[in-house]
Amino acid sequence: MAKIDVRINTNDDITVFTAEGLLSAEEIEEFSTQYYTKIPTKNVLWDARNATVVEISPDEFRKIAKIMKESTLHRKFGKTAFVNDNNEDYDMGKLYEGLAIVEKLPVRYRVFRNMADAENWLSQKNEHA
Repeated sequence: MAKIDVRINTNDDITVFTAEGLLSAEEIEEFSTQYYTKIPTKNVLWDARNATVVEISPDEFRKIAKIMKESTLHRKFGKTAFVNDNNEDYDMGKLYEGLAIVEKLPVRYRVFRNMADAENWLSQKNEHA
């Protein structure tokens, strides 16, 4: 079970999830749907540098993508960045990035190995907005 801290910055229109430990598919679903539907911000940053998603199966990631398709409607044209520099976690993030495209999620997902690149991407004006 992971520890997840949530910080919502309405001025910058971003929610930051900081995770530590072993993240489960259920935890990602729970936190994402809870905050994406009740207190949506356009952009989201998952800081998972001290966490791992390696025990989440590709099928569970596919299920997460289907759930996110509905729960991110309020964030249309927003962005979600996932940061983890561990090779396995980075690869799993890339898998989800592809699933988000296949499932036609209304937000863009990208995975990064460092916070600076993620923050830079999130701060760029979205061409769809």
